[in-house]
Amino acid sequence: MPGIQRNNNLNLDTIVIGLLSGIIVPIITFLIVYFIMSGSQTLNEYLQRLIDRNIQGHFISISVIPNLLIFFIFIWLYKMKAARGVLLSTFLWAFLILAIRLFG
Repeated sequence: MPGIQRNNNLNLDTIVIGLLSGIIVPIITFLIVYFIMSGSQTLNEYLQRLIDRNIQGHFISISVIPNLLIFFIFIWLYKMKAARGVLLSTFLWAFLILAIRLFG
């Protein structure tokens, strides 16, 4: 129709996109580490082993490292709101790690 423009471009520059990617990427990273290091253990056995050794915070910290790459990709693409979302999710992961270390 004349006079109406449709914008079919997906807007990736939102805090929600950054927040979701900053939460999902560490989970995927953790699962990759699990598949590489678990041997024949189930996920529950692997998680229990981490808890028994009190090193679950360390593995979460390692899993959050790829957020740095996602953050810089959003910066290089000039997606500043999405970069803020990744930063926010990284802070949420940091609070989780702090809670585990203090109370776990």
